Amino acid sequence: MLIKSNQQEALRRFSKGAFGNRYRLEVAGAIARRLDGRVVARALAAELQIPDSLVHPELKRLQGLGLLSAPTRIDRHLVYRRRKHAYWEAVQSLESGLQRNLRRSP
Repeated sequence: MLIKSNQQEALRRFSKGAFGNRYRLEVAGAIARRLDGRVVARALAAELQIPDSLVHPELKRLQGLGLLSAPTRIDRHLVYRRRKHAYWEAVQSLESGLQRNLRRSP
C-alpha cells in the first residue's frame, strides 16, 4: 500500500507511539498483505523505501514471537514465511482504519 508522504509520516508517528517503533506497523502491514507470505528483508525494505537495517530487526522480532518462521536460505537471501495468526488480520484492520481516518482529517 503506497501512501502519500504526509499520511506515511502520520502512520509512522502512530506506530512509534503505540508500538515503540516508527516502522513496526508499516513492516507488519506489508507482510500481512503478501499473498504468498514470503518475506525477504531487502525486498521489503525496497518496497517500503526504508533501510534494510530497520527491517531486519523487525523480522527477527516477529520470528521471536512465532509470527514468522525461521528463515531459510534461498540463493543468497534469507526468506521468512508468515505463519497463520490473527495478528496479521488485526494489523491489516488497524492499518486500514488509520488510513481512512487520515484521509478524513483536514
